[in-house]
Amino acid sequence: MSATQLSWRALTTMAFIGALVIQAGISFIVEPEPYPAVRMPSFGSAPNKSNMFPTDVASVKITYSDGTTLEPHVSELLSSFRFSSARYSFDYVFKPGSPGTPDQEVITWLAGQARELAGGKNPKQIEMCWYKTELDIRSATYKNIGECDAVVIKL
Repeated sequence: MSATQLSWRALTTMAFIGALVIQAGISFIVEPEPYPAVRMPSFGSAPNKSNMFPTDVASVKITYSDGTTLEPHVSELLSSFRFSSARYSFDYVFKPGSPGTPDQEVITWLAGQARELAGGKNPKQIEMCWYKTELDIRSATYKNIGECDAVVIKL
């Protein structure tokens, strides 16, 4: 192997190692971590020492014009969404402080979903509520640790 080839390989190797060092530096400085990077990203929060996991629980209460109410699961209300994305979409559009805002088309669609859930009854309003909760990972039970952060949508 000639000296030129050896120095070219050494230069390429040094450039690659330099790129990894720069990427690692960025990874430790910038949030969120650029992916893929030298180190693995965190996988979110974990339960505390007493096996409690902090999370949010969302609920829905639909009131119909005849005075009856229905409390479907969020995924039932958003049945046309994939199950894995229903809650994230719900939070993005309706949760207080989120960047999404429901326009008239979304509210009309929501009224149709509520009507379908009750077999054709006319929905009057939907109350959406988010509670800060602690989930006990041993018993799969949770307790609310805060007040409801609510949004009411008149239909």
